[in-house]
Amino acid sequence: MRSQCVEPDRSPKVGMRRGVHLDTGFAQPQEVRQMNGAILEERLSLLELRHRQLKDEVSLLERRAYLTPAEQRRVAELKKKKLLVKDELYQARRDSQPPPSLS
Repeated sequence: MRSQCVEPDRSPKVGMRRGVHLDTGFAQPQEVRQMNGAILEERLSLLELRHRQLKDEVSLLERRAYLTPAEQRRVAELKKKKLLVKDELYQARRDSQPPPSLS
């Protein structure tokens, strides 16, 4: 028995949530910017929190007088993660700034 492929419904979903344009099914530009702004702010807060947690964990380990080789590797891994989160945080901050005007 062969199964039939059924294409998903790609028709616009009208009126599913507030801010959806009735003709196209897409959110209006101003509301998209507001939603994106709120999402971006939440992302920035989460990244800042994660960076702070990694920094605290590194500090806690580095306060010890002696670190085992496994702990030294852990510190190195945490520092790398912290840098990656910091890079992502800076990128998110750059993305949150409005583009420069061309006038």
